[in-house]
Amino acid sequence: MLESNYQVTVIRGGCRFTDSQHPLGFRLITLKVEYDQKMGILKRFSSFISFIFKALVKSLGLKGIDLSYASSTPLTIGIPAMMLKWMKRIPFVFEVRDLWPDVPIQLGGLKNSYLIRLTYLLESIIYKSARHIVVASPDMKDDLLKKGIKTNKITVIPNFSNPGFYEQSPSIPKDKVNFIYFGAIGLANGLDSFFQFAEYALVNRPNYCFFILGEGALKTKFHTLYKKLENLKWMDSIPKENTPLLLKDMHFNYISFADYPILATSSPNKFFDGIAIGLLPIINFKGWIYDLLLNEEMLIFDSSKEYSLLCNTIDKVILSYDYQIIKTKQLYKVKFDINNYKSQFIKILNDSTLTN
Repeated sequence: MLESNYQVTVIRGGCRFTDSQHPLGFRLITLKVEYDQKMGILKRFSSFISFIFKALVKSLGLKGIDLSYASSTPLTIGIPAMMLKWMKRIPFVFEVRDLWPDVPIQLGGLKNSYLIRLTYLLESIIYKSARHIVVASPDMKDDLLKKGIKTNKITVIPNFSNPGFYEQSPSIPKDKVNFIYFGAIGLANGLDSFFQFAEYALVNRPNYCFFILGEGALKTKFHTLYKKLENLKWMDSIPKENTPLLLKDMHFNYISFADYPILATSSPNKFFDGIAIGLLPIINFKGWIYDLLLNEEMLIFDSSKEYSLLCNTIDKVILSYDYQIIKTKQLYKVKFDINNYKSQFIKILNDSTLTN
């Protein structure tokens, strides 16, 4: 956006209020709205409501705004943008990174029938009010089409990786093979399979080593259950910009979701960060990523409890590991490099600023 001569202001939540110029050239406003993945439902809801009001008040005070870009989740992130449209006739683009309210409903976090109807109504109003909708996967687009959104109002732009990742490349497996999971450790992530895979490998593949990096509501539970696994290492949190240095020593990137159909529509950042450097993905879910890897003959699928089959597949892949790295990085460059989507994204912004 900055390269296309847009002046950009980003509003986000954080532990304290700040208003400064980011080194990359955009204005960054941090509102005092605390959020943590370990929060319960009520605290999360309180955080969402707080952000709505504070973001709206701050946005109303900004001058010269031609367009707002609301990136969910949660779904409520669309409310300040919608209010700006109604109060100041500022159009907005809505980005869908997870399908709400379907995700919390399927996971059991939202059970009240009245609230379910209310959130579906909010979803419909936001979609209809948005000038355009950007979704992170083709499966998400299919979901919106089923909800009556016209196809010309939806554009699929998948997540992509930090350019710093491109400069890294995994080492070749020698005495040991390294597997990593990095990301949230919560109900939606279905990490039981990762730990059970590590348990199986401890006896059957002693050269397999497992690493986990992340935070979340289930971290304490899993750490208590599996802290004695000798082939599993819990890693301390690191700044995101240091992640490429960590990944270069890994060989396989374990990407998992719990067994809920709605989660398979997701576009997880860790998948793109991994393939950008040639880190081979292992997945435990079906959906658009499963279909993509299957079509590219790159699928390593963790089918529940079939760890012998999974290990045999991995052993075969290791025999051609150099080639697999090249193939994985090529997949990223052809389908998911940020440069493939820049012009498309800027066109959406330009078209969305046109007068109603």
